[in-house]
Amino acid sequence: MDFSIWPDRVVPERHEFECLGRVVFKGTPYVGYRARLPKVIVRVSTSTAPLNELSEQELMSKLQQMPQLWRTIFVDWRSALPAHDLVAEENQLDNPTSEVHFTYPDDIKIEPPDP
Repeated sequence: MDFSIWPDRVVPERHEFECLGRVVFKGTPYVGYRARLPKVIVRVSTSTAPLNELSEQELMSKLQQMPQLWRTIFVDWRSALPAHDLVAEENQLDNPTSEVHFTYPDDIKIEPPDP
């Protein structure tokens, strides 16, 4: 399950990330994973009245016209730690709508738990 602090970036609980294999991003090789993000329109209104049929059709038309966004995670090849978390249209990773870059101290170690 994704516990992201960005609600518009949440991948549904049962959704699986597709492995992209080795990907070079900004000149560095990573292991890439991606998942299709659901298209969402958030209705902000002071009225609790339901949408009429025309308004609902307009919203559905806008939803279909929205670009498909993907959440792509790049994992460092050696450390297996996440390095980049991007939200972008397919083949638009150089122009993401959102990007998080993770950095870690050089001496970080991940060790298995004691038995």
